[in-house]
Amino acid sequence: AIPEEFLTTWSYDKQEGFDDYLASKGVPWVIRKLILISGHVIKFEKTEGNKWSADHNMGKRSSKYEFFLGEEFQAKGFDQAEHKILIVMDGDALVESHQRLDKPDDPAEIYTYTIENGRLVQAMRSGNVSCKRYFKKKN
Repeated sequence: AIPEEFLTTWSYDKQEGFDDYLASKGVPWVIRKLILISGHVIKFEKTEGNKWSADHNMGKRSSKYEFFLGEEFQAKGFDQAEHKILIVMDGDALVESHQRLDKPDDPAEIYTYTIENGRLVQAMRSGNVSCKRYFKKKN
């Protein structure tokens, strides 16, 4: 199960290395700057039985996944491409793996969420480039 401390709404606070991460993904400079100034809100919640949801809102883009831990599913990512997604708990970390269906030879994107000092930390990795984004509880 996802620990209770994750199950709230989180608002973007700051980042480390996110611009480099986006550049490594081929995101154009202007789009990167727009992404960096747009807000990002994440909400994790339990929906029913053993089902969970992750709702991401960033400016005009949003995505909501309903999932069972450890069961792969398909959904559109922020890039609007179809992804094969797997979300699991690994110790105290919530780990989300995305593989684009149209680029199966590209490395999977890995998002690892942890709680540190009452904040949600999202560490992202693609190939050998990584970054961290920090979120605080939204009131």
